[in-house]
Amino acid sequence: NSLDLLGTGQVGRVQQTSDTVPGATDHVSFQLAGKPGVVPNNPPVKPLTVTVAGVSQSYLFDVTGHSNANLGWTPKTFNFVANSSSTTISFITSDGCRFIA
Repeated sequence: NSLDLLGTGQVGRVQQTSDTVPGATDHVSFQLAGKPGVVPNNPPVKPLTVTVAGVSQSYLFDVTGHSNANLGWTPKTFNFVANSSSTTISFITSDGCRFIA
């Protein structure tokens, strides 16, 4: 399954809140790819920011050489320390950039 974070051409965002244990280290893993050639003047390098527990991680994905049949899924992981009993993770892409996470 995948999620197109820019289906309407605006800033794309999805978030989810989960139960966490304050002070515990948690692990985030996901795969990402950029969708090439969908919107005119769509830049080939796609920025994505993932924010969780007040910490942001920035990612770039270059769609050059990829196609809708071969999006080039790339695994990404990072750890964070929960700072409350519930934590929200957000995936945000910039205006004009089609990104799939």
